[in-house]
Amino acid sequence: MHLLKGLCVLNFKYILRRIQQSPPFNQAVLELSGGEKRIDLSGLSGSRRAFWTAALADKGYPVVVVCSSDANARELLEDLKGFTGRVFYYPSLQPVLYNDMVHSMEAEWERIAALGALTFGDADIVVATVEALMFPVMPPERYKEYTLHVEVGQRPGMEEVIKGLTLAGYEREDMTEGPGQFSARGGILDVFPVGASFSYRMEFFGDEVESIRIMDTHSQRSVERVDSVRIPPCRELIMLPEEGKNIARGMDADLKETVKAIRASGQRDRAAELEGEVSRVKEAILTGAGSRFLGNYHMYGCRTTDFFEYLGENHLLVLDNPVRIFEEAEKFHTDFLNHYSDRLERGAALHRQRHRIFDPAQLEVMLEKRPVVGITDILKGRGRDFHFPTRSMGTFHGKLPLFTKEVARLRREGYLVCVLAGSTSRQEILEQELKKEDIFPAVAGGITGRDFMDGEVVLDTGAVREGFLFPQAKLAVFSDRDIFGASKKRLKPSKKAKKQGIEIFTELSPGDYVVHENLGIGIYRGIRELKVEGIKRDYLQIEYRGGDMLYLPTYQSHLIQKYVGAEGKKVRVNKMGGREWAKTKAGVKKAIEGMARELLQLYAAREAAEGYAFSPDTIWQKQFDDLFPYEETPDQLRCIEETKRDMERKRPMDRLLCGDVGYGKTEVAMRAAFKAVMDGKQVAMLVPTTILAQQHYNTFRQRMEQFPVNVEMISRFRTAGRQQEILRLLKEGNIDILIGTHRLLQPDVQFKDLGLLIVDEEQRFGVLHKEAIKKLKENIDVLTLTATPIPRTLHMSMAGMRDMSILLDPPRDRYPVETYIVEQSDRLIRDAILRELGRNGQVYFVHNRINSIEKMARELKALVPEASIGIAHGRMDEGTLEKVMVDFYEGKYDILLCTTIIENGLDMPNVNTLIVTDSDRLGLSQMYQLKGRVGRSNRLAYAYFTYRKDKVLTEAAEKRLKAIKEFTEFGAGFKIALRDLEIRGAGNILGPEQHGHMITVGYDLYCKLLDQTVKELNGLPVEKRVETQLDFKVDAYIPDSYIGDEKQKVEIYRRIASIETDVDYSDVTEEIKDRFGDPPLPVVNLLLLSYIKSLCQGLGIAAVEQRGNLIKVQFTEDAPVKPRTIAELMSGYPGKLKFRATATPGFTFKTDAADPRRMLLVIKSLLEKIICFNKD
Repeated sequence: MHLLKGLCVLNFKYILRRIQQSPPFNQAVLELSGGEKRIDLSGLSGSRRAFWTAALADKGYPVVVVCSSDANARELLEDLKGFTGRVFYYPSLQPVLYNDMVHSMEAEWERIAALGALTFGDADIVVATVEALMFPVMPPERYKEYTLHVEVGQRPGMEEVIKGLTLAGYEREDMTEGPGQFSARGGILDVFPVGASFSYRMEFFGDEVESIRIMDTHSQRSVERVDSVRIPPCRELIMLPEEGKNIARGMDADLKETVKAIRASGQRDRAAELEGEVSRVKEAILTGAGSRFLGNYHMYGCRTTDFFEYLGENHLLVLDNPVRIFEEAEKFHTDFLNHYSDRLERGAALHRQRHRIFDPAQLEVMLEKRPVVGITDILKGRGRDFHFPTRSMGTFHGKLPLFTKEVARLRREGYLVCVLAGSTSRQEILEQELKKEDIFPAVAGGITGRDFMDGEVVLDTGAVREGFLFPQAKLAVFSDRDIFGASKKRLKPSKKAKKQGIEIFTELSPGDYVVHENLGIGIYRGIRELKVEGIKRDYLQIEYRGGDMLYLPTYQSHLIQKYVGAEGKKVRVNKMGGREWAKTKAGVKKAIEGMARELLQLYAAREAAEGYAFSPDTIWQKQFDDLFPYEETPDQLRCIEETKRDMERKRPMDRLLCGDVGYGKTEVAMRAAFKAVMDGKQVAMLVPTTILAQQHYNTFRQRMEQFPVNVEMISRFRTAGRQQEILRLLKEGNIDILIGTHRLLQPDVQFKDLGLLIVDEEQRFGVLHKEAIKKLKENIDVLTLTATPIPRTLHMSMAGMRDMSILLDPPRDRYPVETYIVEQSDRLIRDAILRELGRNGQVYFVHNRINSIEKMARELKALVPEASIGIAHGRMDEGTLEKVMVDFYEGKYDILLCTTIIENGLDMPNVNTLIVTDSDRLGLSQMYQLKGRVGRSNRLAYAYFTYRKDKVLTEAAEKRLKAIKEFTEFGAGFKIALRDLEIRGAGNILGPEQHGHMITVGYDLYCKLLDQTVKELNGLPVEKRVETQLDFKVDAYIPDSYIGDEKQKVEIYRRIASIETDVDYSDVTEEIKDRFGDPPLPVVNLLLLSYIKSLCQGLGIAAVEQRGNLIKVQFTEDAPVKPRTIAELMSGYPGKLKFRATATPGFTFKTDAADPRRMLLVIKSLLEKIICFNKD
């Protein structure tokens, strides 16, 4: 075997060289280069697998590591990322024979990216599961053929690129919003390559690629230029047209045999069903639309190969625990055959579909052809064994003096001691601690080329889970986790976080309800082009009660908002011109005023009150903060800073912290609690349920175990005697933090010196409890937590009434949830449950009908007799419900059969499969929240939304099901769900009465009214917007030939209508040009008109009218224009400008500009001069 020298540039080379210089490693490499096919490296487990794999890669071998399970593979992957950025993951798929299953594509896209990295030499290391290797893939030459390479200056022609994308499996959309999509308009082509972190925008001039730019998918704007882009195929199986015919013939032949057998068993109905299904798939394959079916039908004539064909002759296969790998391959294949046999028996599969995946014997043959290195701990592999007598490090749990003593001992014994800190701040702490012991470490800081001597201590940053001791090489490696007990996990730089929950949702479709500020709720019917006096304009058509139509000029599109109320509520359309809307709006305004006045009074009273000012952070606080095992998100850091700053002020804090479960609220609360304890104050944490109390108690205890902080819990799960003991200790001041349910509010709970109250989900407490909380709050600092997302616009409106901190950055170390939309099937449910139980996980089974939940439990028990089942629903009494939830949390049940009660989130990291029955009955926001209940750990999670096959769906359910099928992060369903949730969150903060008002007038108008009211009550000026009427004889609209998609057209009209400054004008012009190419004249005019309108509004101009070559300008009565400005203007244009000093003043301006475009530029220049003169 030849080594490829210098291929890899790996981190921690000084550690790898020590491993490479050890006699067993040297000997093993010699054997490999001498042609030995099988060797084993034993004595290695945990993170040592990553170090030894990296040491092999550093010797010039491109490496593929095969693991027995997804969990093992992902652990190893995370460790290997510390050595090189050129590491890829090749995950498994699910070999299920359901044609109607709509599922998320993340796993397939990860596989395609890994195959591409192998094809084009971009990978140092690929990590795969053994199951992943059992799926056929397209041959490497086909992968290359269907990969597009586009460079600036090339002349491929846009149509050719589009053709290539379509053949490679990409889908054409109106707008590119996610992987696997492309969109084209004019000479601009956007594409989101699978496996890429962002999309690309290509601009063509004729056939030539003029520019390629990285694009921010969220804003649809270009970010930076690049010279080229490589676009891999979108599917891992692609067929040629002639192969489609072969597949159809093969399916027909197999169908004939299969149907014969089904009919012989007396299942005629099943035979007819199978014929219908095969006919449907065949038609899709023959028309070229069947690429998504190829996984299940490739065996009939699509050319495929195995993963190993992508490896070069120098690739080295590393098997992590070979014995376990072959066991897993057998199990995976057996599970598939059971699934296949079940489908075959029920007449739902064809005979030859048993070859959907390779069998273990075929896998063995593939492996025989290549050099293989087995990595084992104790279990022996099949090759010549080279043993490495290594052991793992003990954990110091943050006890740094013990750690430095151990370093000193190893140093004296001549070890090279390498310390890998999780962050630069931790590196600095360790450097200071070592220097106290007269140990002056060398800081590696990326100098990996240097060799260090025996007895040296090297300090570096790196995220590996475990260190090790290798006496033979005199090498000791400490990981961050060994030292601190929890490693600092680096977060991947996120793709731009979708900070706008609510602002992103501006798209209007015909049939949507809209709210016009002055006319009320109507139905949007689309854009209509009308010609008035020979001038073309676009208007938004809105229908009111009785069929009345409003044609709204596009420059007034800011007057309407999409109506957003509560999901599923009937909307009442207003009558145009009636008094009903004015009365409704006035009533809502009055209610808002009452609420706002009360809140402002409370705020002012609290500003004047005196509380306790906490001291600045102590050294212990800094240590406590640094022991957080993750890198904080920017939002978290901001919220922590806001909370601590509040605590250090004299007035009592009353801060609301909003963020979904898992976004890091608890960490903010724990830092606040620790700060209070450092000042000798006690902390009370009030939670709505016993299980939440238990969860927080465990978290607080674990997080504070290295500090002298006494954390206790009081709830119904504590015995009466223990409760009395806790109350005594609390009164004496011997308990620092007490976590509890409403038991905390009873009169016998007395604190010695309470300084901070943390309330979790206040809206879930009853009225009496809220009164008790109010009493407890007096003059102490309060931090309230809520998991419901809160709209940013509401947050802005409430500034000055309520201190709010919002966590919008999602946690970035979670794996995506594989989402499946599929017909209900016993086999599917059984497979999904057993797969989860097989990895020691638990399952949420959502059946949202209390009346039949017991029957469902019996069916489930018959289906999966080996699983234990707990039942939870809202009609159970509180004690029983909590007992079930706690038992499930503690792992006493495998399955929780429940209603949507679980959407009010508990954090259960061990639950990573969700199955929902009759999902067509649920609202989108419910589904969004249910999906969020899984995927809360470092395991891949699965969500199955099922519906009954033969059920006649209502029209609404069918629409909802269609939306569910588009239920991906960039689909409309996701946005609707998010919006609905945010409105619910707004209702939680403002209370049920205000929530009702919000639904009456729609969310956006409610926020506008709230903002106005707060300004009025605070004595701030409320901007009165002048609705300037413009009458110019110019075509100003967006032609269909420029933007064909109506949704995007409405969005761009709204962007143009939002222009307020010259910066906005340039920005919107640039955005339109970037997204759609050079704008035609009517669009240029439209942009100019919008900017002119904004200038007029600032000057208090009511109307500008063109009459031939005369321009008439009319001011409002209180226009902010100085008389001196008019005088200067008249002297600047002698004989051309006539001023009219009447009740509504104005002037007439005579222009020489003949064509309409020049006329607009003249009026723009004139208005800019007025502004300039007015400033002086």
